[in-house]
Amino acid sequence: MKSPKRTVAQEVEDLKQTIARLSEQIHVLTLAMDALTDEIQWRNNQYADRHRERPMTIVTSMPKDPTAKDWHLNRLTAADLPPAAPSTPTGERTLF
Repeated sequence: MKSPKRTVAQEVEDLKQTIARLSEQIHVLTLAMDALTDEIQWRNNQYADRHRERPMTIVTSMPKDPTAKDWHLNRLTAADLPPAAPSTPTGERTLF
């Protein structure tokens, strides 16, 4: 048995329906890609926040007792330090 011949109008109608289905599928894929892009951007931002470099801190003073209740780093600045220690006859500075 031969299949009935299709008219041009029927072929055009089938083509319209196929294009409409493809358009819907492309729309769904676009939404999925947008959601994936948002997720990747969010995760990258989370990673960057955790691994961002912290500024370097220069230590100018520390307490003598590390168990003290008022333990603070850098309580004194370089301007608060006493003048340089005197030199020994050999030119070395004394620490104490």
